[in-house]
Amino acid sequence: MNKQKKQQVIDNVIDSTFKSIEALFKNKNGFARNTRLCIPSYHHGSNENKIRLSEQELRFLFVEEFNKNADVKKLDLRYSVETPTVGWYNNTGERKRSGNFDMTIWQNEKIVAIIEFKAKNRYYETDLKKLTNLEEGDVLRYLVNILEASTPKTSRNLRKKFNVENQKGEHIVYLKFYSLNKSSHNETFPETYKY
Repeated sequence: MNKQKKQQVIDNVIDSTFKSIEALFKNKNGFARNTRLCIPSYHHGSNENKIRLSEQELRFLFVEEFNKNADVKKLDLRYSVETPTVGWYNNTGERKRSGNFDMTIWQNEKIVAIIEFKAKNRYYETDLKKLTNLEEGDVLRYLVNILEASTPKTSRNLRKKFNVENQKGEHIVYLKFYSLNKSSHNETFPETYKY
């Protein structure tokens, strides 16, 4: 399977993942027919009765969709979680150390894709450092983020945050964003940016 086909498979899995998580949130109680995962609500405070949104649910739903896709299409792809990086990183100003990718996709005992998951509009610097490191090799690179809400400014702000227009790196990181509650505007989600 060539790199373009692998990218198409991963893109389809991400799209299915976003649809699954949207179904869980639309149901208001965190249950949906298309997945075995359920998402509990908070019990106290300002978030009481609000369904919890975190990168963990996003990752588990991705695994479910990946397995379904691989089984149906009989793909010889595997995955690992919290996979150690090849490169060493200095995130705190102290000594360099190896990091972990949230997930990697493998074919023939070789990593073919590295993926980081995020929930909400969070801090991305550490993830992008890992994803853009040349030591990680010629692999597909993804940052997958689920947003609680978006407005017409969201896409513009994300582009600014990633400085998308000015990047000329050797490797592309596909940034996939999906908004659960879109305000009425013309921009579409999910969006893919090349970093």
